[in-house]
Amino acid sequence: MDARLTYSVGYQYPDEDGERFPSIVADYADVVSEVYFAPGDEPSARTPAADASGLDADSADAILSEDAAELRRLGVRLGLLFNANCHGGEAVSRTLERRVCECVDRHRPDSATTASMFIASCLKRHYPDLPVRTSVNMNLATPEEMEYVAEWFDAYCPSRELNYDLEGLGRVKAWADANGKELVILANSGCIRNCPAHTFHDNLVAHFSEIDPNDVVKGFQPVFCRTFYAQEKNRAGFLEHASFIRPEDVASYAAYASLFKLATRTHPNPRLVIDAYSRGRFTGNVFDLTEPNHGVWFRGKVLDGMRIPAEWHGVKSRCKRKCAECGLCRRVLADALVDCEILK
Repeated sequence: MDARLTYSVGYQYPDEDGERFPSIVADYADVVSEVYFAPGDEPSARTPAADASGLDADSADAILSEDAAELRRLGVRLGLLFNANCHGGEAVSRTLERRVCECVDRHRPDSATTASMFIASCLKRHYPDLPVRTSVNMNLATPEEMEYVAEWFDAYCPSRELNYDLEGLGRVKAWADANGKELVILANSGCIRNCPAHTFHDNLVAHFSEIDPNDVVKGFQPVFCRTFYAQEKNRAGFLEHASFIRPEDVASYAAYASLFKLATRTHPNPRLVIDAYSRGRFTGNVFDLTEPNHGVWFRGKVLDGMRIPAEWHGVKSRCKRKCAECGLCRRVLADALVDCEILK
């Protein structure tokens, strides 16, 4: 692993076996430099972690405080998330401003990430020395877009779509360097490239706590990528649509960023993800690294990363998206998608 590469990983509450997140981070302290988390009582761009763990609010807050203190003892920075796409009627309110300030005062983060221009302005006004980062959900992909909001942000997590557009990534990196800004790249997103339902989905999750399960329309799948890959005809294009960066390929992005974000807040096995990227190599099922994981649609099959040739990344990251003319990603997938027994 390149010594310049470090990771920002998403916090999880204790799993069923009781392992605390700091114990995972401690095993990878040489490459994990930051742990990011969302306040348990705030809307987020993912299912609230405390809700998913089954903890009540007071227990979740106590555990988070203990774990945060342990992470600090390990020398790990803390990143506070306000990355929900919607705050409803409170979106520009004094109430939201007060809650944001209370969260910062309570958790004393080393940085904050948000998708809200209002929250970014509040943070800059009340905490001018706190580095503020754009959420990947803002989908910023050009120097012009980054320039628009430069007054409020110190660092940028650019659009997933730039992960396989090195020319575009190079342009935003050049702008960032010239303007004293930093880039952070999300590595293991399972989202499909240019997903038309991203805004819908992020808004939906922000209102997760308001959803009445008894009033949900049966049969509608709100997660579009699941609907997409549920159709067999779309699965052959999995690598064409991918936005994730394999552990083996992260080092080639060292010229663009030194900090890489791993989506592990809701991942069923965060240790597996962190281990793979810390080693820069993974010999298992590539589907198991992404969040969300789409392996369920390839029943009986696994994506063997060792069968993906090194040149695939180089071609894909510089291609012009003329998939119908090229066909490389489909050929690579056909070779790398094997029966479960073969990978074992």
